[in-house]
Amino acid sequence: MKTLPCLIFIFLICCSCCSRQSNNLTADKAALEKTKAAIAAAFAGGDVKAIVALHHPDIVKYFGGSNVVTGRAQLADQLTAMFRTTKWN
Repeated sequence: MKTLPCLIFIFLICCSCCSRQSNNLTADKAALEKTKAAIAAAFAGGDVKAIVALHHPDIVKYFGGSNVVTGRAQLADQLTAMFRTTKWN
């Protein structure tokens, strides 16, 4: 008789953990979409400061071969050079 209440209790704990994780996932997805929109808007406007601000201070980006950017300062330099030479529609 005690087995059934224990199983129900364990089941309820698992359900509450799963629902909490689902809520975090929903919030994470919303935050990611907001960040993607902000980066897209910054690129569309050529706003290097906004793009750099949306990256981690210790960013490391690999663009292929030996083209590696480390840190926000290098990212800003590369983006500035890119916007000078590239036309966006």
